[in-house]
Amino acid sequence: MKTKTQYRIRNWPEYNAALVSRGSLTLWVDEEAIKAWRYSGPTQRGAQYVYTDAAIKCVLTLRAVYHLALRAIRRQGRRQWKKESAYHRRSLAETAFFRFKTPFGPTLQARHFDQQATELFLKAAALNRMTHLGMPDSYRVAA
Repeated sequence: MKTKTQYRIRNWPEYNAALVSRGSLTLWVDEEAIKAWRYSGPTQRGAQYVYTDAAIKCVLTLRAVYHLALRAIRRQGRRQWKKESAYHRRSLAETAFFRFKTPFGPTLQARHFDQQATELFLKAAALNRMTHLGMPDSYRVAA
């Protein structure tokens, strides 16, 4: 019986970086293609969007080259948008305010700015104490 030849990788860091960069979806598109991409049909509510032939060819080419479903191509664009717009930072800020308002409520009791600042400082200190007592160690469960 013939055994399968085994291989070892000598340049693991460079190879790993190359594998990661394969997922990069960097494209150079000329202005004419961008103009041909845009929708030019009716804009009233409920109108059906009709994509141009250039848009359809581009998406099908991406699908063929990267072996991605159309949903995955859309996800790559969304990931890039989140990175460019600092969406993650905004999400963290929204989560922090949600965590602050949950135990203390959405309003302040004080009416004047100086007292409001003091009230916020005290509530933040209390929240920090609660946080330092213990946070859950959570992990994603496969579906």
